[in-house]
Parts: sequence; structure tokens; C-alpha cells
Amino acid sequence: TLGGGGGSTKYLALAIGIYAAIAGVFTMTDEMVPLWAMSRTPLGGLDFDTDQIGTMLLLSAGFLVVFQAAAYAPIAARLGDVQTMRVAFALFLVWAVVTPTLNVLTQLDASIVLWLCLIPAMWLRLASGTMQFTAVNLLVMSLGRRNAGAA
Repeated sequence: TLGGGGGSTKYLALAIGIYAAIAGVFTMTDEMVPLWAMSRTPLGGLDFDTDQIGTMLLLSAGFLVVFQAAAYAPIAARLGDVQTMRVAFALFLVWAVVTPTLNVLTQLDASIVLWLCLIPAMWLRLASGTMQFTAVNLLVMSLGRRNAGAA
């Protein structure tokens, strides 16, 4: 856990700050991904129409429901809250570096390969976001309880 024993206010403030940063980043990417997907290929986008963007988001949402229901708890139980956040942050960095390069597949006119890469990339983003948000929420609650008990 974060901070070890005493449940210090500084660790609670740090956890709340981390939550705010995660919320900002994932709110931004929630808005940015559809804009990137609809941008023209020469500008680095995928040149998707609204139906393709809707399909991408729908397939992503289906994965998220399954991930939250079946995968998060075993991951967090094995890693703990802090390590879960670390791993999720690393996964998000992989997503942030790799996903924009999928534009190359539109230039090669490889739409099947694009979709086979795009959907797992969206799953990676959602899994990393779920892992980060849930872990930091659990940390905030745990540290808040410790601080309340120390008062």
C-alpha cells in the first residue's frame, strides 16, 4: 500500500492528486480518440466515418464490461493497488506510443489488419484506465479511512 503504516495526510493528498491526473488524461483521451479516428489520413488519422467510429467504440465497450467483471479483481488481488497502477500506467504508455502508428495501415490500404490492431489497442486503453481508476479509488478510500481513524 501507499505510505506504509500511519495513513498520513500527505499520502492521501498524493493519492487524490494522482486520481485528478488520471481523470484528466482519460477524459482527454476519451474525447481525442474519436477525433483522431475521423481525421484524414494525411493528418495522421484513420479517415473513419461515424459508423466506423461507432463500431470501434461499441467493440471497446463490450470488452470493458467483461474486463471489469472478470479480470480486474484477480489482477488487483495478485498485484496490489500500487503495483496495479504502475502496470496500468505502463500499459497506457504502450497504447499512447503504438496507437498513432496505426495510421500507417490506412496508408497501406490494409483495413482488416487495421481493425485487428485497432480493437486490441482500444481494449488496452480501456483496461489500463480501469486498472488505474479503480486502484487509485481504493487507495484514496483506504487512506481516508486511516486518516479518519487517526483523528
